[in-house]
Amino acid sequence: MDHGISMHVDAALGGFILPFARKLGYDIPQFDFAVEGVTSINLDTHKYGYAPKGSSVILYRDPELFSYQVYTVGDWTGGIYFTPTTLGSKPGFTIAATWAAMLYLGEEGYMKITKEILETGKYIVNETRKISELKILGDPLWIIAISSDSINPYVIMDYMAQRNWHLIGLINPPGFHIALTYRHTLPGVKESFINDLRESIKDAIEKGQPTTGMAPIYGATAFLPKDQLDLILKYVIDWLYNPWE
Repeated sequence: MDHGISMHVDAALGGFILPFARKLGYDIPQFDFAVEGVTSINLDTHKYGYAPKGSSVILYRDPELFSYQVYTVGDWTGGIYFTPTTLGSKPGFTIAATWAAMLYLGEEGYMKITKEILETGKYIVNETRKISELKILGDPLWIIAISSDSINPYVIMDYMAQRNWHLIGLINPPGFHIALTYRHTLPGVKESFINDLRESIKDAIEKGQPTTGMAPIYGATAFLPKDQLDLILKYVIDWLYNPWE
């Protein structure tokens, strides 16, 4: 703020969790407009707002900042054109459905969901810490990153996939994470996760790396230089959008 530089907060994942967690008594550091230097915040209603995919919100401290987002063409040959963003036409359904979801849940609904998700997260963190082969990265609430110093975590992740747990691989350090949602709070789910985690560790020790899975891919990316990895990913995108070549 002292240098007149805008500060944007990406609250895409936590925007509909952290404010309610704070109201529930969790010690959540200030991250929003309570911090004087923050000038804009984005949050995804299509994540923990439980709205349709593709909906998101951006908030500005000062209405003047919004004016820089608007795109206008006053001398276009097709007539006057303006849009709130650089994008053109967007479906109205997404906005209407998002509004309906938020009205349906309300503050009480979001508080209930947040409470159950965070309680599930606490259970998984505590039970995972009892497994000697694993370690929790950081001090998470509901997005739980797991690593290991004794077993290839990508191999564990592959065995978890065979048990229908589709986890996200991490690098630097190697690991995987689970982002808990309301479905994970259903009866028996958190217990199944821990049980399957223990069984997957057992498989990793006794059977080694499975013949199919993400372990080789994530293992290789951990040792590739960043510029080479970026180039490979660009080639993948190019191939996806140009399959005829």
